[in-house]
Amino acid sequence: MIPESAANASPDRAASSRAAASAARPQGARRQAAPSDAPRRTQRTAQGAERPQNAHQRSAGGASRSRAQSERSVPRASQDERRAYDDGASGTARRVPTGRTRKSDKITVGCVIRRSLLVAGTALLLVVALVFAVVGVIAYGPSETARNKAVMSAMQASATKWVPGLFLSDETVNKIIEDSKVVVTDVKKITDVGGGEDAPAAVTEDKWDKAIDGMLLEFINGKTFKGYVLLIKDPSRVTVAVKNKNDFSTAARIFEITEQYNALAAINGGEFPDNGVTTLANPIGLTYSGGECVWNDGLPRTFMGFTKDNKLVVEEGTTKARADELGIRDAVAFQTGNTLITNDGENVTYYYADSNTGVAQRTAIGQLADGTVMFLVTDGRTAQSLGATKNDIIDTFIEYGAVTAGMLDGGSSAMLWYRDWYTKYNVDQSKLDDWQLKGLVNVYKAFTNPRAIPSYFIVN
Repeated sequence: MIPESAANASPDRAASSRAAASAARPQGARRQAAPSDAPRRTQRTAQGAERPQNAHQRSAGGASRSRAQSERSVPRASQDERRAYDDGASGTARRVPTGRTRKSDKITVGCVIRRSLLVAGTALLLVVALVFAVVGVIAYGPSETARNKAVMSAMQASATKWVPGLFLSDETVNKIIEDSKVVVTDVKKITDVGGGEDAPAAVTEDKWDKAIDGMLLEFINGKTFKGYVLLIKDPSRVTVAVKNKNDFSTAARIFEITEQYNALAAINGGEFPDNGVTTLANPIGLTYSGGECVWNDGLPRTFMGFTKDNKLVVEEGTTKARADELGIRDAVAFQTGNTLITNDGENVTYYYADSNTGVAQRTAIGQLADGTVMFLVTDGRTAQSLGATKNDIIDTFIEYGAVTAGMLDGGSSAMLWYRDWYTKYNVDQSKLDDWQLKGLVNVYKAFTNPRAIPSYFIVN
């Protein structure tokens, strides 16, 4: 209780008392607020702490208040999505609300598949359109030579024989084919054939000194093709191999037939039924193996084979009676018009076909004047080797001095096999494909694996 005297004291006296009390208080001591003032000061201090200190903080505070108001005015799921977005923008881990996914984040497997199919389909359509455009230019362009070459190249493979008919009339296609069969013969004296030791491909005694297995393997290059020549010095070693002389219900691949006969080398043989998709196992035309006629359907074909005195015969439409008269021991047949070179003992005739300009993988067989047998196979259907024409094959045989030669089946049937050839000729195996590592010398290009066929020429 304040004394009345103090309460009635004059103002000057009260001020003097307060000054004296202040002087008496120790330095640094805090003045204790009156109880009635503490709540107001605490409230002001808290408000001051919450008050933004600058424009940036004021803006952030305003954004927080706006966000809070938005959260109160929108559904709960939208608030979760907004928080997930804000967290992502601020660099923190982005939250995906349980049970809800943004449509832009949902990429289904079906969507990926549909997009992939769309891209693949578009690319395929562009390729098809490009192919049709190129073929159209060739078919209807100003160059008949290019058109005829394309048609004849397509006709070399069973799988593409139908293509020219998509762009040209049957009459035009048939005329191109008929023109390709026109033969221009060139006749030389047999004494002028061979070219002597100065010829580029002459088979000299020096070459035979380097022979392996009694054979020579050589690699050749033409204008549009790469090829392989296998020279066999002893013609009696060359025979025809079939899987079963009494049963042609199945055929054999070249790897199987060489194993069955324990052969050293082989090439594909005669004709067989082939529609480009399936292959039947029986031959077409007259076929001999080991001195025995194993197939005779009476169909006229180009006939090529060895007599019992090891002479290669190539002629058209040979009958069984004629073959028996010639003393044939091993022979096959392939279509018609595939005679390349013949000789009658005095003259050698070359059967050029200047209009047959189609390029393809090729297989052919020939014989030199000294009896050496020549296997010839070329690559095709690649940028490095488009393929060889019929005239290219004739010219190659002429370089080696062949006096007899005939064309065998080509395309996807063209194969030259030689056991361990890459080891014997020091070829880098890292540059060979799987079929070459199994013995194929040529580069096999086809839609299928090396096919099973009825007959082969092999080297025993």
